[in-house]
Amino acid sequence: MEDKKAANLALPIIASILWAIVAVLAFVPAVMTVMVFDSGTEGANAWQWSLFYGMWGLVILSTCAVPGIWIAWALTRKRDGLLWIRLVVALMPLITIVPITYAWFNG
Repeated sequence: MEDKKAANLALPIIASILWAIVAVLAFVPAVMTVMVFDSGTEGANAWQWSLFYGMWGLVILSTCAVPGIWIAWALTRKRDGLLWIRLVVALMPLITIVPITYAWFNG
């Protein structure tokens, strides 16, 4: 019983540490993304907006993922077969890869 309990705690602990580190490391580039609008926002391209929202989305979602992971764990810990809910919440910040990738390849 203890092995199963330890295995159930592995995902929230690892994911929380990972997303907390990503949030801290992504904060500085996100702050710097406002510099892509030095000439103003009226002539901004789609890649500039994608980069801006993608980086800030990464910071916000990775920050919100830490308590979200533990909330999902608390709501699903006594039910079998709901591991997918924990995985979806833990991987939610990866959604921001789409706008960041678009900005990277179209910029």
